[in-house]
Amino acid sequence: MDLIAWVLAGVNVWVLLRYRSLVRQVEQVNDILAKISGGNYNLRFRMLTNNPQMKRLRANLNGLVDQFQQTLKRIHYLEHARKTMLAYLSHDLRTPLAAMLGYVEALRTDNTLTPAERAEYLDIVSQRGAKLAEMLNDFFEFTRLEADETPLPLEPLDLAEKVREALLLVHPEAAQAGVVPEVKIPEHPVWVWANARAVDRILHNLLVNALRHGKDGGVIGVAVREDGDRAWVDVWDRGRGIDKRDLPYIFDPFYTRGRSREDARQSSGLGLAIVKHLVEKQQGTVTASSVPWKRTTVSFSLRRMTEEEETGMER
Repeated sequence: MDLIAWVLAGVNVWVLLRYRSLVRQVEQVNDILAKISGGNYNLRFRMLTNNPQMKRLRANLNGLVDQFQQTLKRIHYLEHARKTMLAYLSHDLRTPLAAMLGYVEALRTDNTLTPAERAEYLDIVSQRGAKLAEMLNDFFEFTRLEADETPLPLEPLDLAEKVREALLLVHPEAAQAGVVPEVKIPEHPVWVWANARAVDRILHNLLVNALRHGKDGGVIGVAVREDGDRAWVDVWDRGRGIDKRDLPYIFDPFYTRGRSREDARQSSGLGLAIVKHLVEKQQGTVTASSVPWKRTTVSFSLRRMTEEEETGMER
């Protein structure tokens, strides 16, 4: 009996010590949670334990805090970006709108205007109105893409043919600017998994961007190339290019450091941000490089179809 009593006593002591250790660990968890709730998001759970369940709890809690901290940083970034976008959009809208109103007022009140001058003023108002509509469309599309995290539906798409179609659409603008396109597209189909409407918008934005900012170089180029399981489209020009300090930020919405007043009048600043969103929604990547007056290139990739997938499509 004495042996059994000693064993029971030893078990009771061990249980009591384990209980007290567990209580201390729970108190540590509560203390750290309270501090994190108070705004100290850099704290982490450090309690020392050999208990597998407590180790798993510690890892899960630290993972949750890490995720919360990243989410908070993302919220702060989006809030800053939202304020910046609204401020810049307000500026971009106010300037052409004021000019439009000035011309409209002249048309309404100035009886000395000749028919030719009136036609010129109306043409200016029409052009400025089109730019305003483009800015607003870009803004609303960008905000929709920011809010919608649903993946785009992908389907087989001949990327080479899509690029040819996009070039035809911008041909009048290129001809008017005196820009000669250099095109390097494979004659055979380049099948990728993509969303046709999204690819149309990506190509339009990149080609128009190259024409607007690279027309002084006299040439723009478009190439389609295959690299392993990826197909790439390169859109380049020989214009004034992008300063190396600005290059890492050109896909950020409304990044303004390197933009001139002329740039502000010509675009909303959201074209490349929309490109980045649409490419990434198709599991692709987008890159940029620039040597001013030599070659500025924006490239994006999409996943190529495998030979088995192409064979299955043909059946």
